Amino acid sequence: MLVVTALLTLAGYSMTDTVVVFDRIRENLRMRRRESEETIINNAVNQVLSRTIVTSLTVVLVLIPLTLAGGEVLHDFSLALLWGVIFRDLFVYLRRESIAVALAGRLRAAVEAELA
Repeated sequence: MLVVTALLTLAGYSMTDTVVVFDRIRENLRMRRRESEETIINNAVNQVLSRTIVTSLTVVLVLIPLTLAGGEVLHDFSLALLWGVIFRDLFVYLRRESIAVALAGRLRAAVEAELA
């Protein structure tokens, strides 16, 4: 049951990061209308990258001792969460940027319609 809890926690982390990145893209689309979508998306991801790295490192620094010395009950939870945080950071950014580039035209149209 604790592994399910760890997976749900990872889903929450991923959702939060995705919302933050897409919100930053939306803000940048409003401020930088003349730049290309790829440039805006790249800038948005770069702006939130340090926040994500600091959050992930903080979580990993807590999970390593929890995995090693947490006992039977917390071992599976902390190990699943540790692997999930590591792999999430590796793969989520690659996937998120490609989805954002694919949706960039729709995002720009929505922002322009909102501002009009």
